[in-house]
Amino acid sequence: MAVTDNKNDAQSTSMPIRGLPDTGIGQGPFLPTLLHDLRNLLAPINNSLYVLRLRSDADPGLLPTLDTMDKQVLALRRAIDQLTAVDQLFRYDPLLASEAFPLTDVINAAIACVQPIFEQRGQRLHVTQCAEATVWRGSASGMTEVVTVLLENAAQCSPDGGEIWLEAAASVDEARISVRDSGVGISPDLLGKIFELTLAPGISVLSEQQGLQLRLVAAKNLVERHEGRLHAVSEGSGKGSEFVIYLPLERARTTRTDPRTRLRRAIPLTGIATPRASLTQLRMLIVDDSPAVQISLGALVRELGHDVRAAVDGAEALTIARAWLPQVVLLDIHLPTFNGYDVARQLQAHFASEQMILIMMGGDALNDTAVRAAYDAGFDHCVDKMQTRELLETLLNGGT
Repeated sequence: MAVTDNKNDAQSTSMPIRGLPDTGIGQGPFLPTLLHDLRNLLAPINNSLYVLRLRSDADPGLLPTLDTMDKQVLALRRAIDQLTAVDQLFRYDPLLASEAFPLTDVINAAIACVQPIFEQRGQRLHVTQCAEATVWRGSASGMTEVVTVLLENAAQCSPDGGEIWLEAAASVDEARISVRDSGVGISPDLLGKIFELTLAPGISVLSEQQGLQLRLVAAKNLVERHEGRLHAVSEGSGKGSEFVIYLPLERARTTRTDPRTRLRRAIPLTGIATPRASLTQLRMLIVDDSPAVQISLGALVRELGHDVRAAVDGAEALTIARAWLPQVVLLDIHLPTFNGYDVARQLQAHFASEQMILIMMGGDALNDTAVRAAYDAGFDHCVDKMQTRELLETLLNGGT
């Protein structure tokens, strides 16, 4: 879904979903709009919980209540992430459909996403990659989501302490990406239905198991839109399983993709550039038309020891910026009057890049076109609103 009011900045389109009933959900604006609203509702709760967590030393009795609330918020975040991943996988990004991406970038990004799961469960991932800089044309973030889904499936189907193998190889015109595990396996009667959308009795549609199955269906859909194939192989229950992606390739050209358009699912929480100014006390401007976002983020920034002001629209943001000279600007995209991309361009025109860090807050999913439009507009970082708290904690504590 586009995350801008300017038609020249970011656009996307929906295509019919093969193999699913034509309900309209996930194929039009309904699901992206719902996810946008859910993020805007949940992000202030997440921010406020973190503020209470920072203050829990004064009242240790709050800890059990905070732990319960944290777990419930995390469960809601996972449900939103699952729905977002499915929505993204069912969509096709025409603006980047003809761009080429290194195969290794996709593999490495997917591994980084799933590594915490492997570490938590004590699982070992064996990786074999092709050394050639072969690339294919399509959506890099979408294909990263596909590989991520397969790795998450392998982790879930393998026991704690188990082993998983990821192998990527390239021939003259085709790439083969395999994710194999030695876990529960797939019985012959279910193997042919693994990519069918079914809801097992007694399983919630938002459960981890059902969410992963839905993402497998969506992953196969996206691979086929890249003129590729996704197959599942298993010798039966208890004998592990293997999922194999085949994709058409192109030889890498001498000119690499513009680094601003390189693969970024969201802002990484490592390797963040620290602000150009001193970290002793930063001036941060929050630009969002949601009072809940302003209040919760403002409280968090102050709790971390920094100064903060807020604006409800672009005009107010520019007025405050000229008078106050903020060092960090957290800028929503959907704003009254004119959008966050336009605000970023005007800030870039008035202030040198070394004076101010611009961070895009997205209430929508950070797809390829949204991220590319953000960097073209002058943003330094892009972050999902549900990740803003993690970003601020890292950035305002000095980065790494």
